[in-house]
Amino acid sequence: NISSSDFTNKVLTTLNAPDIDSGEATLFTAIILDINKKLITGDKRAIKALSSLISISSFDIWLRVLTLEEAILTMLHSHPFDVISNKIRCRNDVDTGLSIIFGRSVKNSKESVIEGLISNINELKRATNHHYCFPKISP
Repeated sequence: NISSSDFTNKVLTTLNAPDIDSGEATLFTAIILDINKKLITGDKRAIKALSSLISISSFDIWLRVLTLEEAILTMLHSHPFDVISNKIRCRNDVDTGLSIIFGRSVKNSKESVIEGLISNINELKRATNHHYCFPKISP
């Protein structure tokens, strides 16, 4: 629940940017206002837009924002690869990028999948001027 303080309104106004929809703006505001909140999102366009907002980029939120790719990469360290791969590959509504990484008609190897996920994450780091941080290292 986001409070309606002047600061909250200022953050929401700042987040009123072309590539940040109202839902993502609300989620970003929640993690700016509460340092205990984290966000997993597949909206890399919104993350790129967030990184260009100087007043927002200075907030310590980047350790608490994860892309879907980073979340899956984390799961691959603790869950069997075949289980994750099969769940992603059997669905038609999976993100196109993830579908390609895991293999559409032929399953890709675990090493290939990890390489693809890390490549996408590193591309996002470059696109956000390294605001998006990976791997996450707590202070």
